Amino acid sequence: MTNYASADRLTTGDLARAAGLTTKAVRLYDERGLLHPARTSEGWRLFDRTQVDRARLIALLRSLGAPLGVVAELLDAGGTSDPTDPGGVLGAFDRWWAQEQATHAGRAPLAELVRRRLAGEDLPALAAARREVPEQLVLTVTCRTDAAGLPDALRRSAGTLFEQLTPDDVAGPLFTVYRGRVTPDGDGEVETCVPVVAPLRPAHGSVLRVEPAATLAVVTVPGPPDAVGFARMVEVHDALSSGRFTLDGAGGAEPCGPNREITYPPHEEQRTDVAVPVG
Repeated sequence: MTNYASADRLTTGDLARAAGLTTKAVRLYDERGLLHPARTSEGWRLFDRTQVDRARLIALLRSLGAPLGVVAELLDAGGTSDPTDPGGVLGAFDRWWAQEQATHAGRAPLAELVRRRLAGEDLPALAAARREVPEQLVLTVTCRTDAAGLPDALRRSAGTLFEQLTPDDVAGPLFTVYRGRVTPDGDGEVETCVPVVAPLRPAHGSVLRVEPAATLAVVTVPGPPDAVGFARMVEVHDALSSGRFTLDGAGGAEPCGPNREITYPPHEEQRTDVAVPVG
C-alpha cells in the first residue's frame, strides 16, 4: 500500500495522535464537515497540519457541550473576531453561550478558554511544579470509556484494585493515566494504577507492572475530586498536553507521555494533581 503521509500531510491516525483524539472522533468530525482533508485517488484522507489545531478546538467545543451543528457554525462563521460584529465568530459564540450559561455555569472557565482560542489569542501558561517520581511497582486496571461513562469507570476500576489490597500493601496514592483522549465523541484508554509495596498475584483483569521513573510537571487543583469542575480539569489537561505551562517559575518543558491524575485518600488534603511526564 502506498505511504501517503509526509511532513506536511497527515493520515487519519497521524492527526488523531497529534491532536490527542481517537481515529473514531477524527472520522466523525470529517464526516460532519468539521475537518477538511484532501483525498487520494484511493480514497484515503490526508490532512494538512493546520487541521491539528482545528481538531483540538473542536474537541474543546465538544467538551463544553456544543452540538456538532453549533461547532460547524462557529468554525465556519464569517465576519471578524470583533465581539460587536453580529456576523463574526465571537458574536456567534457569545449568542450560543448566553443560552447555555444558566445550565452550564460550572463550565464558564472552559468557555473563556474556547472563546480566547477562537479569537486567536496567546493563552497564558499554567504554573506547574516539577516532581521526580521513582520507579514504582503498580497494580493496574485498564478500560475504555467516553466522557459520559468516565466517573463510573473510574469508580469501578478503583474498587477492583482496592478489593485486592490491604492498607499495608499500598505504597502511594492512586493515579489514573489517560492513554487516549476521553471526549463525548470517542472513548479513550484509561489505566487506573495503585503503587504497591511488594509483588502480589493480580486478580483476573488486573495487571502488575513496573511504572518507570519519571519527571512530572504537576498542576494541583484544590478540592475533593467529585467537587472539581469538569471544565477546570479539561482546561488543565489541555494546557499540559499542549505544553502550555511553566515549570517551577521558569520556562516550560516538552511533554513526553500521557497525562495523569493523582488522587489522595479522604484523610489527606483534598486535591487532585494533574500531571504530564516531561523530557
